[in-house]
Formats: sequence, C-alpha cells, structure tokens
Amino acid sequence: MRVKAILVALGLTLAPAAARGDGFNSWTVCGGTVSSFATCAAVQVNVVGTQVTIRVMNLAGTGPASVAPQWVITSIGLYNLPSSVLASGPVTMSGPTRAGDSPGTWTIYNNSQQGGGVRLDFGSSTPNGIKNGIASSCAPAGSLPGGSNKLWMTPNSGCASGYSVSNPTANGGWVVLSFSVSQTFDPNSASLFFKAQNGPGGISSECLSGGTKANCYATPEPVTLSLLATGLLGIGGAGYVRRRRKRQV
Repeated sequence: MRVKAILVALGLTLAPAAARGDGFNSWTVCGGTVSSFATCAAVQVNVVGTQVTIRVMNLAGTGPASVAPQWVITSIGLYNLPSSVLASGPVTMSGPTRAGDSPGTWTIYNNSQQGGGVRLDFGSSTPNGIKNGIASSCAPAGSLPGGSNKLWMTPNSGCASGYSVSNPTANGGWVVLSFSVSQTFDPNSASLFFKAQNGPGGISSECLSGGTKANCYATPEPVTLSLLATGLLGIGGAGYVRRRRKRQV
C-alpha cells in the first residue's frame, strides 16, 4: 500500500496486472528444414496492449560455415497463441535497406499454414517471392537478385565480401514491423516461425522454434558474440528489464 500511495502522490496509477498479457520475448536461432544450409535470425517481439512490434535481423553468413549467407527472410509468424488473437493492418515497416533499394511493407496473415506443417496464429510476409524480403549484407555480391526485388538488409559485420547498406544505423540495425492485434497476449507463450528463400540452388527453408516439429535452436556462440559486439543484443533486453522492474513495483 505504501508503494501505491507514493505512486498516487506522483500522479501515477497501477493498472490491474490481470488485465494485460503484454510483454517481451526474443529468439536468436539457427537451423531450418535444410540442415546442410542452415539459416540464422534474431527476432524480438514486443506487445503493448493491442500493438505488436516485431524486430528482425537476418544473421545469414555470421554463424557456422553451414549457414548460407544469401538467405532472404520473407515471412515471420507466431504460433501456440490463443485462437482469438488475430492480426490486422496496416503494417508499418522501417529499417536498413540494400543500397539503392526502397522496399515496400509486408502484409498480414491469420490462421495460415506457411510451411513446416504448423498452422500459424498470425504473422506478416511479403507475397511476391523475395521482393521486399530481409537480406543479410554478408550475401556475396551478385548472389541476390536485383531489378524489382527491392530488399531490406541487416548490416552484419565481419563479412569477407557483401553488399552495401543504406541507413545501417536505422533502428539500431533492426528491420521493424508494427501492426495491431484483436487482443493483447504474452509473447513468452509463443513459438517463432520464419521462412527464408533464395538459398543455394534457389531452395527455401522454414524455421520452427517450438513444439514437436522444432528445427531451429538457440544460436551457436559466434552469432551471439557478434550481436554483443555491436551492442544490438541488449536493445530488447534493456526494455524487458525495465518492464520487469515495473511489474515488481
């Protein structure tokens, strides 16, 4: 009661904890359905009320030698959520891009089987192949199609050769998607799905982080160290600590 009295004196109020399910979750994983050519990504999901923000980094080319650098992420989704949670547009999208590109925003889907044999509760994707997909700057020059295929791009460091990135510091290097949902939820109960295309020989791969069909797992140490070196791993974590402290109060 003393804490509540102090907050009231400051003009603040405590919202009932049971009325909200929002929070923060993050994944940094490697794997996929093509075990010989793994793909890696870092994804953060932040939920505040009915607003969802998803941050994505394509880490292709930064992990083990088996991680092909030319993968392009074309879909991000969540599953293991209440069936009443539905996404709705419009989607806003921002972040670094391949030099000279002006990619468009993704679209929303609900209750969709995007791949891997798991029905996704909701997500966002580019419906036009790899056009508007999220690529890695570690992709060897010439390995990504041009023309109408405008790309978002993660500015990864330590690549022997690759692509130039416009606005590499935008959003701290993350590509950020924001949209609304029908009701709040706790992302800590969710599992992650993402699809990558443009692998070796034009193959595609789907990553599932949870359930009996999981094929993407916690990142190998080199990728984690790469994120820590650039200070990007702590961006979402700092927000989580602040929210946790607020909840403890």
